[in-house]
Formats: sequence, structure tokens, C-alpha cells
Amino acid sequence: MVVPPPRAHYAAPPVLDSRPISRICQAHVNGFCKHAENCPLSSTHRITLIDDVLPSKTALLTALNLLSLEPRLAPVDKNAYFDDEGPGNLSLSGIPRHDNDHVLIQDIKILPTTDEILSLKRPYMPTKAHDQVHHLPPGPARYLDIAFRQLRYESTEIVIDRCYHAMQQLLISRDKGQFIDYHYSLETPQRNRYSLVRNVGFEEICFHEAKGAIVRLSYDCPRALQGANMHRSGLFAEGILCALLGLHEETDEMTTTFFEVHLRESTDAMKSRTGNHTRAAIHLSFADKDDTQSVSRCAYYMHGLIKASFVLVDLPGVLLAGFALHLDRLQKLAVAPDFAFASQIAPQDYSGHIEIQPPSYASGGDFKYNLQELQTKQNDGTPLSIRPIRSDSRNEDLCMTLQALKTQTSLDEGQAVALYENLSRELGMTQGPPGTGKTFLGVSLAQAILSSQTGQPQPILVASQTNRACDDFLSDLKKKGISKIVRLGGGSKEDWTRPHMLREVSSKMRLTGTERHDVREARANTEHLARDGLGWAESLSKDMLGWYTLKDHIKERHSNIFDHFASLEHVDTDVTDLRRAKKYSGFAYEFWLSGGDIKDMDSLLEALDIMLGNCELTNQSQSSSIEFKRRIFAGVKTNTEVAAADTDGEQIWSLSIAERQSLVASWLRELNPWKVCEAFAEVHRRHRAAITRKIQAFQVIDARCLAQQQVIGLTTTGVARYWELLNQLKLKVVITEEASECLESHTVCSLFNSVEHALFIGDPLQLRPQVNTTILSTEHCTKYRLDESLFERMMFSKSPISVSRLNVQRRMHPDIADLSRAGDYGYLLDHESTLSNPPVVGMVDRVYWLDHRQPEDRPDPRLPISKSHSNQYEVEFCAALVRYLIERGGYSLGEIVVLTPYNGQLAALTTRLQETCSIWLSDKDRDALIDTGLIPIGDSRVATSKTSIDLSSMLKIVTVDNFQGEEAKVIIFSAVRSNMYGKVGFLRTRNRINVACSRARDGFYILGDASLIGSIEHWAKRIDVLREKNLIGMFQEDHQIQLSCGHVLGVETLDILWGIRDLYEVDPTGTITSGGMNKLLTCGHLRCPDCWQVVDNVERYDLANQLQELPSTLDSFYAKIAKKLSLIAGDIIRTEEFLRRTFAGFCKKLQSGPLGSRHNQRLLWDRGNAMLESQQKTVKFRDEIVRAFEENVQRLALFLNNPGFFNHMVFPFKLRYDLIHYQCRFITLEDCLKTLRYLQALDQLDQHTSIITEGLRVKVLDESLGQVTSMEEQITDATALNLKRVEVELRIIQARLHMIVKSLGTDSGLDTSASLQRMRELCLQFPNSAGKLLGTYQAVRAHIEGGPAPTSSMELYTRASHELLPLLGKHKEGNLQYCVYRHPFCSVNFTECPECGREEAPLNSGPRVDPSKLLQEDAFLAHFGIIRGNVGA
Repeated sequence: MVVPPPRAHYAAPPVLDSRPISRICQAHVNGFCKHAENCPLSSTHRITLIDDVLPSKTALLTALNLLSLEPRLAPVDKNAYFDDEGPGNLSLSGIPRHDNDHVLIQDIKILPTTDEILSLKRPYMPTKAHDQVHHLPPGPARYLDIAFRQLRYESTEIVIDRCYHAMQQLLISRDKGQFIDYHYSLETPQRNRYSLVRNVGFEEICFHEAKGAIVRLSYDCPRALQGANMHRSGLFAEGILCALLGLHEETDEMTTTFFEVHLRESTDAMKSRTGNHTRAAIHLSFADKDDTQSVSRCAYYMHGLIKASFVLVDLPGVLLAGFALHLDRLQKLAVAPDFAFASQIAPQDYSGHIEIQPPSYASGGDFKYNLQELQTKQNDGTPLSIRPIRSDSRNEDLCMTLQALKTQTSLDEGQAVALYENLSRELGMTQGPPGTGKTFLGVSLAQAILSSQTGQPQPILVASQTNRACDDFLSDLKKKGISKIVRLGGGSKEDWTRPHMLREVSSKMRLTGTERHDVREARANTEHLARDGLGWAESLSKDMLGWYTLKDHIKERHSNIFDHFASLEHVDTDVTDLRRAKKYSGFAYEFWLSGGDIKDMDSLLEALDIMLGNCELTNQSQSSSIEFKRRIFAGVKTNTEVAAADTDGEQIWSLSIAERQSLVASWLRELNPWKVCEAFAEVHRRHRAAITRKIQAFQVIDARCLAQQQVIGLTTTGVARYWELLNQLKLKVVITEEASECLESHTVCSLFNSVEHALFIGDPLQLRPQVNTTILSTEHCTKYRLDESLFERMMFSKSPISVSRLNVQRRMHPDIADLSRAGDYGYLLDHESTLSNPPVVGMVDRVYWLDHRQPEDRPDPRLPISKSHSNQYEVEFCAALVRYLIERGGYSLGEIVVLTPYNGQLAALTTRLQETCSIWLSDKDRDALIDTGLIPIGDSRVATSKTSIDLSSMLKIVTVDNFQGEEAKVIIFSAVRSNMYGKVGFLRTRNRINVACSRARDGFYILGDASLIGSIEHWAKRIDVLREKNLIGMFQEDHQIQLSCGHVLGVETLDILWGIRDLYEVDPTGTITSGGMNKLLTCGHLRCPDCWQVVDNVERYDLANQLQELPSTLDSFYAKIAKKLSLIAGDIIRTEEFLRRTFAGFCKKLQSGPLGSRHNQRLLWDRGNAMLESQQKTVKFRDEIVRAFEENVQRLALFLNNPGFFNHMVFPFKLRYDLIHYQCRFITLEDCLKTLRYLQALDQLDQHTSIITEGLRVKVLDESLGQVTSMEEQITDATALNLKRVEVELRIIQARLHMIVKSLGTDSGLDTSASLQRMRELCLQFPNSAGKLLGTYQAVRAHIEGGPAPTSSMELYTRASHELLPLLGKHKEGNLQYCVYRHPFCSVNFTECPECGREEAPLNSGPRVDPSKLLQEDAFLAHFGIIRGNVGA
């Protein structure tokens, strides 16, 4: 039988009843009806669909798209990517390409549909050329159509490509069942990487108060991601977009549901549910929260109504907010294209000249800009003011105004002209080359506009592409005395912005009565609907027919039962209490279902109390809540007494638990499960509507707050996010920083129709906006030019707009600025301050091109690095030059930047340089390397801007595309390309050339093949300048060394002087090539023969001197580790005491019955995690510091092989940290055992408590068994290392764990007789070390031999440990000694070794170490260098 290829699945019509909104109680739909059952429309209080918000039922005739197993390849011809026949049914065939191919952009779904993913037809893509065919005439509507389609393709094409490939994987593996292990990281034929997990199943559906429906999925977890590896991997990071792909079993139809990651669970967290370590889980919120069809479909899956196979696709780097906000705004603008300056930005006729007038607010004849805030000196005490330039302005007036600006302010000539022109143009644009003070100009413009406002002041909107630029701009404004600043968005990393965040500022405002009412109303409705959603979600996930699921059905089919339950809850209260009363709605049903007796008043009221306790009342005072509970209790008690006498009610309550469950099962059979799923989706939709109304209620307050500010700052993404709020302010002035880096589609979203003055500051000759889809870029195809900013288009169009230009740079030394002047900035002038930029220490020239002909790498095309380019020769040269500048020039790592155009070289440089120094990568660079597979996900060896760390101690390695706006004292540029084919790639792009050559302040060094790169015109001009100055040349390696004192001496001379050649042969790089140690070097520290200063920081010789510091380094490290051990041990002792002290109170909080199950689980979870923080600290420090330290010390001893100087040491720390870890686990398990015994001793165990008890028993047993077994390895190590005391401590913990296992009826397999005998021998043989634990040993032995549980054994053990660990933590440096077993200890705090009790070994005065043994730096750094690096940590 031939199975047809899968196609897209389309939802069947809903089965849930629907009504028009006019026939439904709107208050109930919004969340709460105050009339309750007395409402005239109470019959509509049950969940129904609303006709007015149902999706269109009009079927769209589209082409048939089927899934193929053939690769989805990109066209070879760049002109074959797109179709220009027209969108939707305007195509030549008259049939849309897929179900998301529409003529109107407002009909297009932002996220791709399944049918769109399956479609292999070329998408429609209009060009920017106004003279090309388009279904809309020139003008704003056409402009928005092009912007939307290009931006959407840029944002979703990579999603479509990944999902198509993942669908193929799903189809291939649909019948393979469980996946024990598999490769989760995949790559599409178009080389887009993504991750995919298999055998996905629905675990439960939840409901979140802010996000609505949440889906919890589980999947077979590959071994590489199991345990803690999941969190280190970066897979399914919070907020990232992912796609659930389903293949229906019966119909072979495909579905796609997009989610955002809410929370992920590792296999460790899932073990209690699955019993193994092979399944992991993830919580997902719907990406399109208004897509109720997706919510319904997932409910069908959860309920088992549709059988399907699933895979889950992680889409790395794709954040929905990064593109959906702008696309949504463009769609809404397209309905009524009314944005500011539409006639200039998107004219209907492009042939005419663009007229730019003064801003409307400044068009009055008497208007003047007040520049007093900019004035640094006055002429005759007259405040400086200027009139905007008008068509009738006289030239002499303009000249006088400019002269006044230059003489009375700190503006240079270019800035003065730009200020005057921008204040006079409603659409002002300023090009600012690097270092010319663009931000300074923007701040000056803001000051002038704010000082000149008349009437009601209005805030200025400041938008920028990045958070960093926005924060810098606002910081400068604040320094100028502008204090009323609000920072919108959560991306700021600056501490100073916190008091200026909108929530902080608005929280200090006094609300009006209306505002308080609206906010309270919105919050209450949202909360009520969230509670409804939670009830429906539990019904879907657990087949628990809650009151929310059943009440409408019981009311319709069994009205007498409904009335009985409802009468118990009815309380005559006011409207406010009615709202709060909804919180306990359904308690009578829950009490009945759990087996409660209506005549048992105490139990009923206890159940009610638990219900109210689980539903804490938000925003209510304690006294108000207490009064509310009192009134409810009184009313329920009265109702219960009445209901107990009701004969119908008596029949319900007289049923046994089994009969009650049978009755509920019959109600379940009566329910239509499809309707239940659709009802849940409808509750989700209503909740989303309530969230929207809640946001709108807060927007009223926020708008009033913002209207009182002077400046509002945010990113362009923030503008789209807060557009509705900002639009209420009727803003008149918008300043856009980094305007040339903003996509045009982003920029237009900030042009509110109220804007009268828009100012753009940037440099179109620097980097363009970054795009992922190269086919739409200007370099690839000039028809589309997605990466062309509005600034660049207006500046270089056929009818260009007038642009101001800054011309005085304050960054680069003139020698470096000459490279910029040789390119596009011939007019650039140098500020006098640049002449004082210091020279680069240790270098003759501050600019130099190190030429070479070493070919670029040619990696295996199957490797990730083959996607980019690298040059290993330049990598090694960069590493050497960085080392030279650090050692000779006295620069810190943070003052040097290594710059390169290619990700491949970035990865190679990172790999090479992180061997010797700490590396910093930008977030974008690191994400790009991960996305292309050049570094692994979760690589912690490099820091990013998200890492809180001192950047001055880290070397920045950056790609050119991510370094705009930055600068550094010294920059090393690796050009990479060198080949016989003349290929230079995007090194030819003049924007990148301009950026690369304009970032350095003091020194700029280029590594590259000048003969190849010089074939590019923009590089050739710069190379000519360097040749004229003799600043380009091939590298000639010499054999001289500059010592730290400054003297330069020959290598051979120093080798002979210090006797190096008598020891072994060394090549000029310092590597040992042959020979062995023939004699010892006894000259001590190596010194310069000219001035006798100690030689320092010379790679070839300085390792001999470093060895002299080795004992003090080890001493210092011993002190740090011991102190940390003492601190953690103290935390554990305090936590253990807390658990002992609070156990009785904890037991009292445990509640019986089904209503208390979740409460009990939370209590058990919190108590079980009491030790978690101490345990995590222990494991982290042990794995990252202690283990590396001890292993490196051992390797160093083997490497030196000189017992006279450095013998093998036996540090106890790794085993002591293991011991603390086991102590944490034992204390936790012992406490769990006590809890288990308490629960088992209860008189009656209900079903839920029994489940908790059994789960707790299994957990304690399994983990105790595992710990007993795993401890054998540490006991063996302690025995081998003669750590007598550690061995006894380990055996004590192991024996106590064995007794836990035994108490649960299982044998751990431990040979207790042999273990007890060994402990006894050690305690007696070593009384001053292991013997300290004799009392503990005796208590444990008595227990094992049948005595009572030794409640004091751990107290004895803790006391013995408490005597030792604080003394270890008080180690005094300079007093480290070693016993005969080579255990280190502090001779001040201990008279003998605390680990074995032996006397310390006599000092060995053997021969001095041979320094020349250390001259091979790579070998030494592999041992000693790692130790030094970790001390700083």
C-alpha cells in the first residue's frame, strides 16, 4: 500500500455552541458578573463560543503542498529566489501558493503556517524600485507592503527551513518508538543548524496567570543532555521560539504549533515521575496567544482525541519579540497608512524634489530656540537664541548665527552647522563619521528643544538600535541636568537606570479614583479567569472533573444536585466579597468528592479553610482577609445546617466514596470531550482579552506618568512593544540614535502621526543594519536592499534629502585617521587633543601592515568551520602580538581588541587565545558561533556582555560587524583572506572597511595579504598611504630578545652566558628540541648582564624565576580552599539545626485530604531543598576549583621529577568536599525518613496522602541505596592516600545510610562487619586524627548491632568535625608543612597532621631545582599555568 505524502491539517468546525455577543453576559465573559445567578443572562454564564471573534470560515483555495523527502535547497541563481507575479490570487495561476499567501498584508499570519512550510513554491517578494510592477500604486500603502513582506521573509525563512527539515525527520522516524540515544543537533541542506528532540508526549496542560494556557511536554532525552548537561547546553533557553511538529496517525496530516519556552526540566527533575533518567520535560506557552485553534488542538492531543507522533524543534536565536512586534505594527499601520512624513518617505511621485520645512511647532514667525543651556560664554550677558532657517533667511544672518554658535558654545564647526540645520528641518539627518561627537550633538539638540518648548511641555522620544546606545545617550542627558527621564524596556544593564524605569516612576504617582477602580477591576477579572482556566486545565490533564468543568453540565442535566452544592456556598455579601467568594467556588463539591460528611462540620470548615489558604487574596489587607473568612465561615455554617436537613441532599451525602466516584464517572461519560477542549480554549481566549484590558488600564496611568517627563528612552524594538502607550502621548519630537543601523521597517514604527520633528543621527558609510537573509541584502542583490536604512535611502536617493555632516574627529591619532581620510572621509579633520594620544609602548610605529603570503585554511567541508574562513598563520601571529603588548607595553587585556571579519577566524582566535588569557565575546558573536557549530552550546570558557565581570581583565575578540560604536586603545585586525583565486569575500564591502579602520585610538596593526586585499579599491587607497610612509612590510623573524629592563640582547649570547646550551638544545622560539639535563643550574634568579636586574616576563627564560614562587602559590591556594570548606561546613551545621528545630512545626502544617495534596507537595519540596544551596556550592567549588587544583599539582610533580625541590603532595580537599556532599544528602534523607515515619503513623491515610507517602518512601530508598554504593570509590581513594580521618568519616556516613535502607526493609549490600572493624582499627591506631571519631563509631556500631537509633551519633560527628574544619579555615600562610604521607597542614594550628596523626616530615634541603627544566612554556603552562589562573577565580 502506497502511503500518500503528508499535507497540512485543517481544523474541523468547532462543536461547542456559539452565540453572538449581544446575547451573552459581557460581564461574565470579561471575568465576573456581580449578579451571579440573579443575572438576567445567567443562562449564558456557561462557556460558549462568541460568533463575533470566531475565525473566518471562508475556505481559501490554494495549491496542494505535500511533504517531500527531497532536500529543500536554495536556488543557485540569485534571481530565482522569489516570484514577482503578485501575491495570493493575483499570481498568474490565480491560485495562492499556500494558505498564508494573501494580497493584503494584514491578512497574513506572522508565524508560518504548516501549509506555508510545506510549500516549495517561490514566495512573492516585491522590490524597492518604485518603477517596478506592484499590485499597489506608489505611496505609503505600497511602502508598508514592501517593508512587511521583506521583514517577514527575513524573520521566518530560517524558521521555515528548519521546520521543513524537521518534518522530514519526523516522517522518517515516525514508527521507531523510544529513542535511547540520538543526535539532537541537526543541519538543513541550507546549513541552518537547529536542535530536535524526539518521541514527544503530552504530560499536562496548565494555566498561567499572565501567559494563559501552558503545555508541559516530555521527550526522550539524548545522553549528551541528560542530568545537569541540559542546563549547561543552552538548549530550549527561556523565551526562545520552538515548534511542535505533529504527524497524525490516521490521516498522515502535519500540524505546526509554535511556542515560547517557559521552563525546562532535566532528566533529574523527571526521575520521580518516570523512574528513569531518559525523559526530560519542558513547559511551553503559546507563541501566538490569540490562536485559539492551536490551544484547542493541543487540548485534543492531551485528551487523546487525536493520535499523533511529535518532535519538538528548538529554534536557536529566534526571539518572537525580535520581529513579531514590528510586523504586527506594520500590519496595523497598513489599515490606515498614517505615519509622519509619509509624503517625503513614501511619495506617490519620486521625480520631484523633497521639500523639508521647519517643524510645525517652530513655524511661527516669533519662534526662537533657546540655547542658553548650551551657552558656555555670553556676549554682553545676552542669552543665546536662534530662529529656524527659512526660505527667506538672509545669508549674512545665517553666518552670524553660526559664528555665535561656534564662539559661545563648545560645539565645533561641523556640530554648530548640524545643530542649526537640524533645528530648522522637520526631517533632519546628520552623518557623523567615527569619533565626531554624534551623541554630543544629539544631546545638544534635545537640550535646545526642551528649553524652547512653549505651552504644555511634551517629552522627547529617544530611540536607538541597541540598549547600550540608548543608555549612553540618556546618561549624557542626565549629566546635563535633565532629570525627568524614563527608560522603557528591560534591556538596560546600567544600575543608574533603575530609578528611571517606568514601573519605578509610576509607582510614586497618586492614582485617581477612576484609575484605582479600573486597575482593581482588571486585576480581579484576570485573576478570576485564570482560576477558571486552572480548573479546566486540571480536568484536561488529570481526568479530575473539577467544579469548573462540571458545573454547567450538572446545572443543565442534574439541577437539583447543582442547587444543593451551590446553596452551601451562597453567602449574602456585598459585590466585593462576591468577587472574592469566587475564589472558593466548588469547595462543597470537592469536599463531597473526597468522601466528606456534611454532618461533620469541623471537617467541612477545615476543607474550606484549606481552599481559602490555597487561594490567597491579592492586594487585600490582613484584617480584610480575616473578616472575609469570618463572614464566609458563618454563612457556610448556616447553609450547611439547612442543607443537612434537605432530603435530596441527604441522598447525595449518604453515598459511599465508590458510589460518588461512580456517579462522577457517569457525568464524565455524558460530557462531550471535544466540547471540554474547546471550552478550555475559549477560557484561554477570554483570559487573553482580560490581560489586554488590564494592560490598557495600566496604560492610562503610564501615559499620565510619561506625559510629565522630559525624555523617554528605549530601543526601536521597545517602540513597537509600547506603541499603543506612546501613541497616547501625541509626541512631537523623535530623536533616533544609530539611525543608519536601524532597519527602515523599524524606523517607520517610531514615526507616530503626531510627530512634527524627526531627527536621525548616524553614519550610512559605517555598518548597515544586520540581516540574516543575505539574498535580501544590498551586497547580494540591489533590488531588495532590506539592510538599507531609511537614513541611507534618503541620503543617496535620486532626489536626496539635505544631510548635515560632522567633520572633526576626537578619537584616532592623526596617523590612524589618515586611513579613514584615504577612504570615504577625505574631509575629516583632527581635533588637537588627538595629537596627545600616547604611542604604543614597545612598538616603533603606531600603525603598521604586517604583510604575508600564508594561505588561508582549507578545512574539511563537512566541518562547521568550513562555513566561514580562517587563517592559522594570522591566529598564531595575533597570539604572539597580544602577548608581546601585554608583557612589554604594560597594557591590560581590556585595552586591546582583536578584530576580524569572519566567524571562522573568531572561533580560531578564541580557541588559541583562551589558552593564555580570559576571552570576552559579544552576545551576537557568541550566538553566531554557537549557531554555526563553531563553539559548543554552553561553553563557559568565554564571557559575554551578559556576564557580570571586570572587562579590564579580559581580551576582546570581535567581528567587525559587531564592533560599530566601540573603540580600543590598540586594535589588531586579522584580514584572514589569502588565496590564489583572488577571492576576498565581503572584505570588499566599504562599510566594513570603514569600521575596521576607525576603531583604534593609539595603535592599529593589520595582518593580511596586501597583494590580494590591495585588489579592492577601498583597500588599495589605504595601502598606498601606508607604503608612502613605509608602514607596510613582510615580517622578518630575528633572534634577539628585549628584556624587561629594556636591554636588547642576542638569544645565543644569553644562552651561553646562562649555560642553557650545556643543558639541552633550544630553538629560537624557546622549545626544547633535544638533549637532557646534564647538570644543575645554580645561578638562582636570571639577571640582565648589563644592569643586573632580574629578568622578568621573557617567555624563553622567566619560568625559572616563576618556580621560586611555587611554594607560596600552593600555600595561598591551600588557604583559600580550606577557608571555603570551613564556610560551607558551617552552613550545613546551621541548616541541620534548622531542620531539627522546625520538624514538629513542619508536621503540623501537613494537611489531609485531596485539597491538601498540592499544599503538602509544596511543603515537602521546600523542606527537601533546604540543603540544596549548600550542596550546589559544594559540588560547584569541588568540580571547578578543587579537582583541577589537585590534578594539576600531581601532574606538576611528575613533570618536574625533582623530589628534592617539589615532591608529590597528597591534598585531602577533593575527598573532603565529597564528604560534605554526602553529609548534605544524608541529612536530607534522614529528615525525609522522619517525615515518612510521621505520615505512616497517622490514623487514617487518604488516597492522596498514601500516594505522597509511597513516593517519599521510594525516593528515600533509591537515593540511599545509590549513595551507599557510590561512596565505595571515595573510601578506596581515602585508604590509598592514607587519609585516615576522612576514611572513618566516610564510613560513618555510609553506615548511617545503610541503616536507612535497612529500616525500609531492604539490604544495601554493605559488609557492615568489615566496615566496623576497619573503623575501630583506625580510631585506635590513630587516636589524634581518626580517633577523634571514636564516640561516633561506637554509637553507630550499637545501632547496627540491634540497638536503638543513635540520635546523638550525628551530633557527636558534627562536634568532631566542628573542631577540625574551623582550624583548617584559619590557615596562616607561610606555615604550610607536610607529614610523612605528604599531607599538607598548618604548623601553627596543628602540632601534627590532622588527617593521619603522624609527625611532620623533616625539611629536605636537597639540591636546587634546575630552572632550565622549565624553559618549555607550553608544557609548564599545562601544569602550573592552570593553577595560577584558578587562584583569581
